[in-house]
Amino acid sequence: MIASDDGNHVACLEPSRIAIYDVPSLRNATEIGIDGGAHHNDAVFCGQYLVVLTRSTTTNLYVIALGGPRGPRKLEQVALRGAARILAATARHVLVATPYSTVLVNLEPLEMSVLPLRGPATAASRLGNDRFIIASESVLEEWDANLRAPSRRLRLERRFDPQFVGGNALRFWMIRRAEPDHINVVSLSRYTARRYSLGERVQAVSVHARGDLLVAIGAQTGMPFVIDLAQPDVVTRPSLPAVNAITWAGRGRTLALALVAGGLVLHRVAGATESDVHATPVPRWSNQDNKGQELPDNAERSGVIQAPHASTAYSRSPDRLR
Repeated sequence: MIASDDGNHVACLEPSRIAIYDVPSLRNATEIGIDGGAHHNDAVFCGQYLVVLTRSTTTNLYVIALGGPRGPRKLEQVALRGAARILAATARHVLVATPYSTVLVNLEPLEMSVLPLRGPATAASRLGNDRFIIASESVLEEWDANLRAPSRRLRLERRFDPQFVGGNALRFWMIRRAEPDHINVVSLSRYTARRYSLGERVQAVSVHARGDLLVAIGAQTGMPFVIDLAQPDVVTRPSLPAVNAITWAGRGRTLALALVAGGLVLHRVAGATESDVHATPVPRWSNQDNKGQELPDNAERSGVIQAPHASTAYSRSPDRLR
């Protein structure tokens, strides 16, 4: 389940479609046909667009405009090599992991650039409007998507292998694959680390735009709980039923839940709306080797590739994405 930045739409990946709902009415606004559901497809809202990555006989990245009288329109389609997956998205950029590299996709205009990471990206999260936190091997890095360059690096003493990461200007956090019932938090002002028990293994998370506020689904119970790293009591468990998927609906404290029992509901979490943690500027490294590599057009590892433009118009129930 995903939500747009403005909180006006949520989308659910179902076995044969991506269903898009208006918020707060939860009226089914439109849908896009897919094959394979969430196991074979990724989707993210990216500003005014919906970006869909399909993994079937081939891997394709689609950029879809949702507005207009005729419903969703496919604007761009790019073929990728290997079983790629979407790691994270900002308002204008999408971060994609392929078997060969980590690729930054800029939507306006459509360009793809390989990021010179020190190893394969294992997890990533959005940081503010145009930054990412990326975990690779034993390093957490903050990347500026506009400059295609790292602005901060946190080297870990041992290989953590994070499954989920996130943060903001005050703190980074991670949930390790080997220890999915704990969250590790690093203070960026004092470079001290703390570890909190979550009570059960985490199956999935949705990270709030604030960066250090997230909602998780427990693997054993299927029940959601909130993790607020700005509060003394980090974990709270609202009285909510078991869910299949959950997401923050915009920048407020409202959650959208897809219930195991069926149906969608909205729930407002108590607390301050935005703890009002604003990203502070950090100096960018001057080392030219940290800039994104630019390779020839149509090179296997991307470089900057101008994707072919497609103007195929979808009807309200468009052809399936494959």
